[in-house]
Amino acid sequence: MIDTGLLKGDLESLKSKLKFRHSSVDLDYLSELVSKRSNLTRESEELKNKRNEISKKIGIARSTNQKADELLMKAASFAKEISSMEHNLSEINSEYKQLIDQIPNICDEDVPLGEDESSNVVVKMWGDELIKKDGKSHDELLKTNYLDSERAAKISGARFAVLRNRAATLERELANFMIREHISKGYEEISIPFLVKEKAMFNSGQLPKFKEDAYSFDAFYLIPTGEVSLVNLYSNEILDEKMLSKKLVCYSPCFRKESGSYGKDTKGLIRLHQFSKVELVKIVKPEESDNELDSLVADAESILQKLKLPYRVVLKCRGDTGFTASKTFDLEVWMPSQNKFREISSCSNTRDFQSRRSSIKFRRGKKNEYAHLLNGSGLAVGRTIAAIVENYQITND
Repeated sequence: MIDTGLLKGDLESLKSKLKFRHSSVDLDYLSELVSKRSNLTRESEELKNKRNEISKKIGIARSTNQKADELLMKAASFAKEISSMEHNLSEINSEYKQLIDQIPNICDEDVPLGEDESSNVVVKMWGDELIKKDGKSHDELLKTNYLDSERAAKISGARFAVLRNRAATLERELANFMIREHISKGYEEISIPFLVKEKAMFNSGQLPKFKEDAYSFDAFYLIPTGEVSLVNLYSNEILDEKMLSKKLVCYSPCFRKESGSYGKDTKGLIRLHQFSKVELVKIVKPEESDNELDSLVADAESILQKLKLPYRVVLKCRGDTGFTASKTFDLEVWMPSQNKFREISSCSNTRDFQSRRSSIKFRRGKKNEYAHLLNGSGLAVGRTIAAIVENYQITND
């Protein structure tokens, strides 16, 4: 969540910073709630102090056999007022939390202005000489012996995949390759739970915004990304400064309803309800997070470079930057069958947004500070398979 102290400052400045962030929260109304809460809290404390004074007088009166009827009536009146105030405070706090939880992170100053992906900026191209055009799609190339979409649909329905033979082997080996590469760069491998509590989804920023896209049952959610489990690994902890920075990597299945993608990428491995991904998360000191974002992007890039897959790096504009992020770079790999680049990794700095939700702090001297959290894909395995198959296909020209 954002620093709530911003609501007590220059509201117009905050509104300007949230422009293009698709937030419908009325900041003026939210600021009024903050003032009401502050006033009610102060008035409630004043009444409690008066009630305590009355209670002392009642005690003295009783100890000296004096009448305390009038004092008892005042005490009862104070108790009734306090109860009413606390009820109002509870309602205000509930509404306040509901609204504050909907406010996205504030983007960095150097993030481009813009409403959508049309305002994103390409900052790097790699492998131009490797680009091929008008190739066959990966689902067409794999469908005979390696990608069994029909049997996947029989088992689970649309947007699921069964990989067979060498494609199944490739998925496993690619994940191992990615994990090994990231471990060599100082990441600690973590084997994570795939079922998480609602609070874990909230801490990582998946809830409440993406609730409709998440699978849930009983008291659990299926993770939409390994980021959820990695972010919560140190929730409600105060880390020693010497422990930072922490670099974590995991491999996991991911589960998403893809409710907003009807009719898009209905074939192949690009957009599935279940897919596998190698995820990277960093927990760092605030002054290090800018450089750590650059190195996170480089770590994801290194996989594409070693696989010799042409790609570009895109700085997302404010309107296209994710809910929790202050700055995001997308890595987009070239897909010959579509003659365009498609996202294969998204690397973000969330600064203290996730750490405030998760209460992840570190001790610097005598002071506890919120850590900065970063996350990125290193990479999405299914999309990597699709990119390899399409870019390495042999044409009969």
